[in-house]
Amino acid sequence: MTTIEITLSVLDSLYDAAKAKGAWNCKVSLTSFREEFVKWVQGFDAGDEIVKRAENQAQVLFKKIQRHRGLHTRDKAAVDKNEIILSLSLPGNNAAPLASQSELCQQDKRRRSKQPIDELSSKRHRYRRLEPLIEQIKATAEEENTEIPHLLGLILHKLYYHSDRRVANIASQLIDISNENISKVAVPVASHIKSYCNLGREGYQRLTRSLKTSDLDVLPSWKTVRAYERTLTPEVKELEDKMGVEFDYKEALGKSAEQIIKQLDPKPTDTKLTLTVKDGLDGSGSHSIFNQDGNKNTHNIVITMFTPLSLISSNGDTIWVEPSPASPLTCRPLSLLLGKETDDVLKSYYRKLALTRENVRQESLHVTVSDCTYTIKVDLTLSMIDGKMRGILSGLGGAFCLLCTVSREKAADPQHVCSINRSSTEIAEIWRKLQSGELVKKAYDTDVRQGVTQEPIVSWEDIAIISPLHCFLRSFDFLLKIVYHLNAGVFNWSNEEKTLGYQYRFLKQSKESVRAHLKEQTHLAIDIPDSTGKGGTSTTGNVVNELLGTEKNLTTFVSQVPERFQGDMHDICSRIYAICRLYNSCEKLDTVKFQELCSSTKEMILTKLNQPGAKKGWIYLTPTVHAVLEHAPELVEANDGIGLGSFTESSLECNNKVLRLVRMKLSRKRGQIENLSDCLERMFVRSDLEVRLAVAPKRQRVDDVQQTPVQSSFRKLSKAEKLSSVSRRLDKDLMAISYPKILEKMSNITIYAHIFTDDPSPQYKNRFVAADVAQTWGLHNIEVSRFIQATARVQ
Repeated sequence: MTTIEITLSVLDSLYDAAKAKGAWNCKVSLTSFREEFVKWVQGFDAGDEIVKRAENQAQVLFKKIQRHRGLHTRDKAAVDKNEIILSLSLPGNNAAPLASQSELCQQDKRRRSKQPIDELSSKRHRYRRLEPLIEQIKATAEEENTEIPHLLGLILHKLYYHSDRRVANIASQLIDISNENISKVAVPVASHIKSYCNLGREGYQRLTRSLKTSDLDVLPSWKTVRAYERTLTPEVKELEDKMGVEFDYKEALGKSAEQIIKQLDPKPTDTKLTLTVKDGLDGSGSHSIFNQDGNKNTHNIVITMFTPLSLISSNGDTIWVEPSPASPLTCRPLSLLLGKETDDVLKSYYRKLALTRENVRQESLHVTVSDCTYTIKVDLTLSMIDGKMRGILSGLGGAFCLLCTVSREKAADPQHVCSINRSSTEIAEIWRKLQSGELVKKAYDTDVRQGVTQEPIVSWEDIAIISPLHCFLRSFDFLLKIVYHLNAGVFNWSNEEKTLGYQYRFLKQSKESVRAHLKEQTHLAIDIPDSTGKGGTSTTGNVVNELLGTEKNLTTFVSQVPERFQGDMHDICSRIYAICRLYNSCEKLDTVKFQELCSSTKEMILTKLNQPGAKKGWIYLTPTVHAVLEHAPELVEANDGIGLGSFTESSLECNNKVLRLVRMKLSRKRGQIENLSDCLERMFVRSDLEVRLAVAPKRQRVDDVQQTPVQSSFRKLSKAEKLSSVSRRLDKDLMAISYPKILEKMSNITIYAHIFTDDPSPQYKNRFVAADVAQTWGLHNIEVSRFIQATARVQ
């Protein structure tokens, strides 16, 4: 760059700066300086003389500009990349002298050595060269309140409209694209898609690129989604000895309470609230080790989770209730521990967890939402655990029942009545005496030691509940054992070959024949060991509901016992199924009638299935069946007469397969801690209330659906009109259908109907009406089931 070009560039920069800073009085002077200088240069021939005289004239011009009353220049003139950058100041500031011409010439030499941008081999270097220009374009787009593609399109269209129509057409497309208002998907919705479609980073980015190829740039970037999810999750902490990872319980509850309050509209005015929470832990097996360096050599993981159930104001009003407490999506992870539930290493964590739970109860949470701080007290219930875990935590490893001190023999007496009579103080005292030697362990000392075998980890009051899901499964196992023995003709409750002798062979054959018959007739796999190696059997909650809740399947099940026992066995199965359903419900129950139902069922089991002429019964109640028949009415009464379905542990059990999926496909494999940390964070985001509600649920209960003004304007049908329309539809298509799937058995519905005190939910109410009308009409089972299905569609 010659001196003349430098001078012209300085003049241009001064003019632009004067215009930007409002020094309009300099406009004419600087313009005249430039025109005078250009005319003066054009009047000479080329040669050394021109250069010398141009340098002298440039010095004169610089001095004139510096002395000008409208602008002063600082000594920051420099050749940077492709332009001369001058920093200017308004009058009144101290201005440094302008750079000398020799300095400008040295800068000019350095500039000549810069490599053209097209010759740079690295994209990173080219992008670095363009950073100032990119920042200037961004600033201009923000100043003009427009998008960058629109701004670039206008620039290219203006520059190439006459010279290159191809580039001008591309510029027009940029303008058109920017004018199309394609809104982005909200970040919570994107997180919902990522979580519930089980997408990792590669899968999400592939989906984003696929949408972009169809001109649908609607998903936010992966970094945006991850940044949002980090605001939802607490900090992951590593446990000692690399035993696992965990969240701080108080911080996790605070995040959950904050999301609940954010979803409320209007926000609660009461700042003192109570959050009801159920929590628990369960073991999960058959996990891969992945063979990383330093891994714990175990295939088992213990997962601790919690579920917020309700938010209550200080005056007792319920502000928010979790509509799906049994759903695995509502269950939030707290920790992941490597090892089995019975490991001594994990017992130390259980004690730490018990102290943490006690601190959470005593210390309130402080949550700020919309500049309002809420003080939240937490009410914890340790309900999501099975019987084995209850024995470990309570220290009652040798007890027949964890709720009372009765023995197995006394529980088998039809006339014996027991109630909940344990306490944490009594258990701690017995353990103290065992440690000090005042009590000595002996065989059959249930009356003295009361089943205490180890130091209790948590307070007994925390585990004084019957697990709703496991009471269903263990009660069915009890019924299945009775069917096996009656089918084999073995009136001995033992399953051991040593006790049964030659009868053991009959019992083994009976098990195989009953399983095969049920598989053939009902297509249900009953009591078959899990072939995948994850432990347990094929008997799940859905299988039990399908077998006992369907008349055809129940009749097939009962047909495996001798004919003289079939009637009583049918009644016993129906009653136990009804009792478990009532205990697992969330409805208001008549505890007196519920108690009568449980007592009469217990008496039937212990007296109706004995051998003719036998003086003593052969059936012993299992701990779970004893707890259900003896203590379920007490627990329901303590819960204000409401079933304990909201405290079910099914949500935690379902998350075992979610954990396996996340560990295998959606987490890092470079170490166990990193792997478990990814699982903990992803499962926490998956259960976040804002993420779950980002997309409307597939189905909604009738009570939760808000009717539009048009829908609410229709006249509601009375009960008689509903039944009349159902009966007309029934007359037309009753005989044309094949044998339907019966939703509920007639006797179960009758039992439900007289135990509910308030109006039950619509899912039960229509079935009660159907049962009453079916009894009046004298319909058979197939007609009853069809009637139930028809009325279930009418609200």
